[in-house]
Amino acid sequence: MSVNQPTTQALLTLAWHIWSGDGSPAQVDDAGTRAELEPAVRAGILLEDEKRYRFANESPYIEAVVQYIFQAEGPLLTSAPKTCFEELNEIYKKEIGKKERVSGRVLARLHNSEKIDAYDWGRQAIIAGVRVFTVLHVMEGAVNNFDTARPESILQFFAGHYDNVKNDLAGGMIFSNLRPWFAEHPDIARKVILRHESNPDEKCHGLYACSLHGLSATEFSGAFELLESASHSPNIWISRPAVHVMGLVDYTDPSRSAALNKAVQICSEIIRTNDHQLLGTAVRTLCNLVFLSENDIVSMLDEVGKRAEPEALLALSDFLLREEKSVETKEWFWPMFLYLVSAKAEHKGILENIDMVLDGWVAVSEKTPRVIEFLNRWISKQPMHVFKEDGLEEYYSATMHGLANKPDILTRVITEWLLHDDTRYPLVAQKLLSRFLAESPTLELDHAIIGQLRDEDIQFLLRRILGYVIGYKAEIQLVFSLVRTRDAEIRTFGYVASVLLDQVGYNYPSQTIEYLKAQQIDENESDQIKALCGQVIADLQAGLDALDNLPDLKEFHPSSLKRRHFVKERRRQMDEAIEEASKNSIFYRLATRIPLKAGVRSFQTIEGKYTDPMELKGMSHSIPLPRSVISDPAGAERDRLLFRRAKRDKK
Repeated sequence: MSVNQPTTQALLTLAWHIWSGDGSPAQVDDAGTRAELEPAVRAGILLEDEKRYRFANESPYIEAVVQYIFQAEGPLLTSAPKTCFEELNEIYKKEIGKKERVSGRVLARLHNSEKIDAYDWGRQAIIAGVRVFTVLHVMEGAVNNFDTARPESILQFFAGHYDNVKNDLAGGMIFSNLRPWFAEHPDIARKVILRHESNPDEKCHGLYACSLHGLSATEFSGAFELLESASHSPNIWISRPAVHVMGLVDYTDPSRSAALNKAVQICSEIIRTNDHQLLGTAVRTLCNLVFLSENDIVSMLDEVGKRAEPEALLALSDFLLREEKSVETKEWFWPMFLYLVSAKAEHKGILENIDMVLDGWVAVSEKTPRVIEFLNRWISKQPMHVFKEDGLEEYYSATMHGLANKPDILTRVITEWLLHDDTRYPLVAQKLLSRFLAESPTLELDHAIIGQLRDEDIQFLLRRILGYVIGYKAEIQLVFSLVRTRDAEIRTFGYVASVLLDQVGYNYPSQTIEYLKAQQIDENESDQIKALCGQVIADLQAGLDALDNLPDLKEFHPSSLKRRHFVKERRRQMDEAIEEASKNSIFYRLATRIPLKAGVRSFQTIEGKYTDPMELKGMSHSIPLPRSVISDPAGAERDRLLFRRAKRDKK
């Protein structure tokens, strides 16, 4: 607020009243107060409408609030660092998301009036127990309003909280406001740079980069000389920030073309040096500069992408995710993206970036083929053990969720993977079927693919289903879907009847009969398919009837003592399994487990009060086991292994 503008206590109090409320115009009924506000109305600071006042512009309004808090709460805010930041945090909570923050402006006013050193107090507040991010949120709105600051205090502040934030994105947001401040205070930026270079430390490397970047905005030539010199330093906490900043400075001025070429040359030397510790940083810098020297830099990125080093792939994946919309039409985009198929299952950061890109493509039909091509290539690059326990949804959860909502694409992919000669693909399909079955009531093979198969291919596909697919629903539905193809009576009816009767129907007779009966009454099924269902049902039912007619020989019944031992042992196994499964449960980490000694009712405590008792009821869930697993587990496992190892031939 200008010194020529009228400032009264009534004006400051009005500003605070509006700000601490909901921001609506404030009504003033007192005639004396309205008289005090009249000069502000005449000066255009306030607008009046029937005794309701509001500020005409944001700037004087915020300044008045800041001045009010500075006067009213100054003694409290300067009493101790912990108190200062806790009180300012309460103000910050009301202005989250706003560009101009009263909390930061108040802190800056205290700092500029030399009542406190904001950086030093922020460090002390963290030591006193204030949350790091509480301090950082207040400081974010303050740093660009400081008139000056001591380099030692700045360095100590960032070093003091580094271990708490490290690579956390929120911890680095303060730099976006500090960078332009360094541009306006180049002398302080140079002092920070010199102090860090004299005693390089991981804890201040981010501040070092920020000061270099800020200095480049006002003293480009001098700053770039510092960057070039620092990039050759043997100390990684000097060279890495310097190479990183080379990709951030502004080269748009034609006079800076030599500096751009030098930056590209330095990065080129790094990526062509084996096992260079700055490889990832150099690739990120080249990615940032790609639009300034596209042909040269793309050829370098192509070179480094072929080497498939994890640090380089992570930098490439970050770039392709961030700039996808602007570079997806470039002819080099897709070949460069395919370098990411070399990412290993343990490279979580790379896979997360890929997943976000692929997830966006799944929703666009024209891009879906790229998703499938990428997944196929990625699977081919992974060792078999990757898919023994986890499926694709473990590595590309968003993408697989999107594919689950597109059953036509998913059925085609599953069919292709079951038919693939490489056993990694049917193993992936097995995991995917379990996920898909939980989200979709029906499963089918792709009719178009089935229509092109030869007899030996159909046999091979059925063996793959019997060898890899687990669960009666998936087995029955996938096998039965073979009847919905061209010339099915000639080509597939015999195979379907044989497998449903001798394999799936043997293991799950009741479930198979139930499914086939549902198809018999389906109006959309043809008479030929209904007749096939009737034939299989009759044969299965005849087998069940024959079993039911066998005499019940009591000498084969286990004794009651053995049955009790079996039940006791089974209960022990289930308790251990539940205990093991609960170890990684977030719910059980938060909850307190209290074993019930006796009784059939339970209660809870919520906010210190007991709830009404609830009756405990039994819960159970069962799934049918394949008959062959019960009668001959070793033989069933052998058969499944033989089906998995079956070759695609005419035998």
